[in-house]
Amino acid sequence: MNKMDIRPCISFIGAGNVAWHLASRYHEAGCRVMQVWSRQRAHAGELAERVGAEAVVSLKELVTADVIVVAVRDDAIGEVVRQIDFGDALVVHTAGSVDADVLSGVSSRYGVLWPVQSLVRGQRCGDIPFVVEGVDEPTAAAIEQMARIISSHVYRLDGRQRRRAHFAATLVSNFGNAINALAEEYMVRGGADFALLRPLIETTAGKVAGGGLWDKQTGAAARHDEHTMAAHRELLAGDDELLQLYDLMTKIIEKRC
Repeated sequence: MNKMDIRPCISFIGAGNVAWHLASRYHEAGCRVMQVWSRQRAHAGELAERVGAEAVVSLKELVTADVIVVAVRDDAIGEVVRQIDFGDALVVHTAGSVDADVLSGVSSRYGVLWPVQSLVRGQRCGDIPFVVEGVDEPTAAAIEQMARIISSHVYRLDGRQRRRAHFAATLVSNFGNAINALAEEYMVRGGADFALLRPLIETTAGKVAGGGLWDKQTGAAARHDEHTMAAHRELLAGDDELLQLYDLMTKIIEKRC
């Protein structure tokens, strides 16, 4: 029987947002979370207590598990994994923009288990989509099977496709949230309640169903309403940051609509 046909034993390197969510979900799904490593004992201890695991602060304390999930900062993955011999364990990192080969040499079975979601510690999410990638077909299949323990939306992408998806995710999540934050600041400066815009934000997010988003674009730039756009620019006089953003987005929308 393939090891992944039963609930695997998993250890986590890292105790931040991603580790918090994945360890919690695997624990709830009946997997044994063996160990949680963090440089800060308090962080390791808090997550370990939540999932019934052992907290460790030395990488040398890690023992053999079926799966090692490396959930540390993107730029720390290579540094951390070079300190450990993982033997025959399945080793995955959780970064959307980092090559799988950063794990080469630490195990013969390695790949990527990337949760496509903005994860915040303590904030519950629904069904999280995952992108998986493996060094070879058997490894990719094992990682996919592992992802399906906690998700019904699993996608196989190669490294280039995954990096493109990560960039697109940055646009819709990080940049989208930043634009909403700018709008919130702008409303507050004018003495208005940002809650006024929340239903509009939710409706806009709902437009993703069915795709074809340019066909659903509305607003002054989409209808080439120069009078309204001039009025917007007048409101933004003196706010160079917002004006630059407005002009850039207006130019993009006008070109496509």
